[in-house]
Amino acid sequence: MKFKLVILLGLICLGLAACGDEATSTPAPTLAPTTAPATTSAASVPATSGGIALPTIAPTLGDGMTMKQAYAVVSPMITAWNPNAVLVTVFTPPDATVGLNGAGQAPQWYFEVIDPTSGQHSTWLVKVAPDGKGSAEKSIEDVLPADQAKMMDAVKLPPLNTLIDTDRLMEVARANGGTKSDQPIGIQLASPAKEGDPLAFDLVFYNGNDVLRLRIDAQSGKLVENTKG
Repeated sequence: MKFKLVILLGLICLGLAACGDEATSTPAPTLAPTTAPATTSAASVPATSGGIALPTIAPTLGDGMTMKQAYAVVSPMITAWNPNAVLVTVFTPPDATVGLNGAGQAPQWYFEVIDPTSGQHSTWLVKVAPDGKGSAEKSIEDVLPADQAKMMDAVKLPPLNTLIDTDRLMEVARANGGTKSDQPIGIQLASPAKEGDPLAFDLVFYNGNDVLRLRIDAQSGKLVENTKG
């Protein structure tokens, strides 16, 4: 009887030892790795006003091109057409349904040029496709009388690389109240009619019955005039 009891106790002890070994050797459950949130650049953090996130307005593909971007498209074509041509005016279509956006881009740009010697005169249109690529074509081509060609040469524009681009133009406009317009914002860049006045962009912002007119120096980017009403 004692012998059987000893054997039974020995079997129980062996079973407990085996259970203890099994519990010790069983690996702990592995937790799924936690993925750290992606680092957000400062540029992508939305602006806030009183703790409320403001929508970020950014140019999208197909919104258009800035003045200098559009000129880069058409400049080689103008040179191939007439290497003596000089730039007289730059403007966006006055009857377009869209004008400059907040990034200074427009879907269409016109560049008027003249060869003061031959009188060859042309206006080139740059269009921006939905994929963001630009194309250029002549919209007008004629030959002007010598006196008219000479007058236009006298008011030719300086090289565009010496002027601010229209993205900078809109930055200055926003800083001076030009933040909203319920009508397209178009521009025309031409030598000033009054001698002594700086070469400047003229912008008009409409907001219902309120009108804001800005003149911004095309070379320095400084505000020349700010008129309401």
